[in-house]
Amino acid sequence: MNIRTLIKMELINFLGINELRHVKDPAVKKQKGFLFGVLVVLYVFLAGYIVMQSVLLGEIGATEYIPVLYFMLAGMINLVVGIYRAKAAIYRERDLEMISALPLGGKSIVASRVFRMYFDNLVVGLAVIIPSMTIYGIKTGCDALFYISILPVCIISPILPTAIAAWVGIIFAAIIARNRHKVLTEVILVLVVVIGSFAISGVISSKAGVGTVSSLAERKELNEEINAELSRMISEKMVSLENAFPPIRIAGEMLTNTEFAVLAVYALISLAVIILTSLIIGKYFFGISRRLFVTEAHRDYSISELKKESVMKALVKKEASRYFSSGIYVSNTIVGPVMAVILAVALGFVDIDKIMKSAGELPIDMKFENAIPYMLALVFCMMTLTASSVSMEGMNWWIVRTMPLSAKDILGAKILFNLIFVAPFYALMEIILLFTVSAGPLERIWMIVVPGLAILYSVLLGMVCNLKFPKFNWENETEVVKQGAATGLSMLGILPMIFFIGGAAVVPGSSHHLIGAGFVVVMSIICWVFYSKISRFDIQTLY
Repeated sequence: MNIRTLIKMELINFLGINELRHVKDPAVKKQKGFLFGVLVVLYVFLAGYIVMQSVLLGEIGATEYIPVLYFMLAGMINLVVGIYRAKAAIYRERDLEMISALPLGGKSIVASRVFRMYFDNLVVGLAVIIPSMTIYGIKTGCDALFYISILPVCIISPILPTAIAAWVGIIFAAIIARNRHKVLTEVILVLVVVIGSFAISGVISSKAGVGTVSSLAERKELNEEINAELSRMISEKMVSLENAFPPIRIAGEMLTNTEFAVLAVYALISLAVIILTSLIIGKYFFGISRRLFVTEAHRDYSISELKKESVMKALVKKEASRYFSSGIYVSNTIVGPVMAVILAVALGFVDIDKIMKSAGELPIDMKFENAIPYMLALVFCMMTLTASSVSMEGMNWWIVRTMPLSAKDILGAKILFNLIFVAPFYALMEIILLFTVSAGPLERIWMIVVPGLAILYSVLLGMVCNLKFPKFNWENETEVVKQGAATGLSMLGILPMIFFIGGAAVVPGSSHHLIGAGFVVVMSIICWVFYSKISRFDIQTLY
C-alpha cells in the first residue's frame, strides 16, 4: 500500500460525498444531501462576501492592497483552523490498532494525513483568493498572465500554514503523551492557543495602528474626498503592518508583480518544509501514538459500601465520566465559557465611550453598552456539549437504547449535565460583571437573564440538532465534536443573536428594554417547543 492509496483513502469521503453517492436508505440520502447543500451554500456565501469586500476596497481606492490582504486572510484561517485540529487529524485512536498491523511506515501515514490537512486548507483558500484576485485583476486591467498565476498561488499558499499547524500538532501530542493527566493537559494547551490567538491579533492591531474616521464626520455622503481619505488611512495601516511584519511586504510584491521566479522559490521552500515536516513527524508517529492513547488504571481496587442513587443522578454521573474522558470533547466545548469570562474581565479595561468618540460622529447614535448582554450570550454559546453528546455514544448507543428508561430521562440527563457544567462559568461571569460594568437595575437584570436564557436555548438547540443528525459510526472523536453536522448547525443557530446585538445598539432611548423583553418572550417559547420535542422523541429510531 503506497502513499497514493493512503491519500485516496483520506479524501474518498470528503464532505460526505462518498456516502451521499452510495447510501441506499432514501431518508439517509436526503439527510446527507441536505447537509451537503448547506455546506455548498455557506461556501458560496463566503466567496460572495469576499467579492463584496474586494469591490468595496476597489471603490475607495485601495485596490493595490487586495492581494496581500486576502492572501493574509487565507493564511490566517488555514493556520488557526489547522492548529486547532492538527493533533486530532494526525493522531487517531480508533484506527491505531489497524494501521499498526499493516505493513505501513509512519512517514507514509503522516504524509497522507498532512496532505488531507493541506487539501482542506486549499478548499478554503480557493474561496478567499480566487474571488479577491479576480476583482483585483478586473480593477487594475491585468493581462492573461496574471489570471494564469492565480491558480498556482492558490495551490502554494496553504502549504506553509499546513506545515506549521502540523508542527504544533506534534508538539501538542508530545507534551500530552508525556503527561499522566492527558485530558487536562490537552484542555490547557487548547486554551493557551485560543487566548494566544486573541493576544497576537491584538499585537498586530497595535502594530498597524488604530485608525479613526473623525475627519470624515462632517461629510454626509460617500464621495471622492471620503474615498481618498479612506484610501489614505488604509495605506497608512498597511505600511505600518508591512514594516512590522516584512514577510507581508514580500508576499504583496510577489502577488502584485506576478514574479514567477519568486513564486517558484516560495513554492520550493514550502514543499521542502512540508516534506521535512512529514518525515520528522512520521519518524516518531507510532512512538507518540502509543504513549498518547495509553490508559492508566489503579492497581488496587476494593469494594466499598454500595450506594443507591436516583436514575437522573446516575445518568448525569455517566455523562460527566464520558465527557471528562475525552480531551477533544472538553477542549472544544470549554472555549466559549472561558472566553465569556475573559470578555467580562476585559470590559473593565475597555472604555466604550472613548472608542465611540474616536470613531467620530456616526450617522446613527449607537450605544454598544446596551448590546453587552447579547455579546456575552453569543460568546458563551458558541459550542455546546449537547450538540455532540448523543453522537459521542458511538457504537455503545445500543446500550442506551436498551435501557428501560424514557427519552425524557436519557436526553434530559445530557441537557442537565450541560447546564451543570456551564453554571460555574456563568456565575463567575456575572460576579465579574458586577465590578467591571456600570449598569442600572434594569440593565443588570438583562445581563443576568439574557445570557442565562441564551445558554438554555443553545443547549436545547444542540440536542435537537444532534437528534436530527446523529453520527455513531465514527473513527475519531474529531468527526463528531469538530466536524459533525449537528455541531455546525447548532453554531449557525446561535448567529441570530447578532440581530439582537445590532438592534440593542442602535435603538434610541430606552427602547432596548423592549428588545430585551422580546428576546425573553421569543427564546422562552422556542425553548419550550424544543424541550417538548426532545421529551417526546423516540430514541429507538436512532441507530
